[in-house]
Amino acid sequence: MVLELINDYLMHFLNLEQNTIFQGYQNCVALPENNENFCILSISDINRHGSNVESFDSNNATIKKLVGYTIDVDFIGDNEIKERELASKLETLSWSEVIRQWFKDNEASMLYASKVQDVPYVDEDSHYVHRYRVTLEISMWEEIQVDAQTAKEVSIDISQHGEKSNDPNKPDNPNYYKDGIENIDAEHKGG
Repeated sequence: MVLELINDYLMHFLNLEQNTIFQGYQNCVALPENNENFCILSISDINRHGSNVESFDSNNATIKKLVGYTIDVDFIGDNEIKERELASKLETLSWSEVIRQWFKDNEASMLYASKVQDVPYVDEDSHYVHRYRVTLEISMWEEIQVDAQTAKEVSIDISQHGEKSNDPNKPDNPNYYKDGIENIDAEHKGG
């Protein structure tokens, strides 16, 4: 889902055509011939932020976690000026309030964008290819729903709690019978 969001971001704000945006690394996808201008999106890191947030209804549990994605956006082609300008525009836009609001409207957050990196390479035909990279950090909530029946109410009868039993098999220990409701976690630390 996060790559689709970045894909839409590039098409909407940088006016890239869908047929020039690829997902994955160079060795995992067939790229355009003759080093035409194109863009590759790659997730380089995924991190959890904080603990789960759980909520319950009568039949389901909803479990959410906040996830941070590090996404490399590479602009590749023969036209060095065009690739560098696209990377620079992406870096500039990603720090703007307009883009932060756009991501918020799409249930995500643009946390930051790295500086533009010049990372050229030589392709299989020993052809020098220009590549400019901007790394984006995006966060968004991931949600899972599972069946989990829960009690609608709990009824506790404490009418017999704290009274001594007439049963001769129970010890006559004053600590055995306690007044009130016992907190098991607090009363029985250490086993």
